Amino acid sequence: MRAANSALAAARQLAVATEPPVLAVAELEAMQRMIETMPPAAVQVLRYAPSSPFSALGVERLAAARELNTQNKRQLLKRYRKLALELHPDRCDHALACDAMQALNTAYEKMERQQPRCRAS
Repeated sequence: MRAANSALAAARQLAVATEPPVLAVAELEAMQRMIETMPPAAVQVLRYAPSSPFSALGVERLAAARELNTQNKRQLLKRYRKLALELHPDRCDHALACDAMQALNTAYEKMERQQPRCRAS
């Protein structure tokens, strides 16, 4: 989210500027390198986390999504842990790894809040 906050601050500065901004070639190349080297898991999470937590986790919407049973919950938790291992800032040195990890955590929490709790039989 730090990158998003800094991008927002830059956009605010651009909004009050009277002349169109000019980006240096080095800045453009750095942005392009950052985008090209982003792990596919980070792209997936950052793209889908705000709208669909299931897509952010890389799991198709479960057929019995209204009923969060033990098997579904295990599948979601397994996928979350796999992505967390890939995107954790201690393991992934990409500049957006921290933002992707925060988005992943938010998507998982949102997905859990959407689902009703398992009922005891």
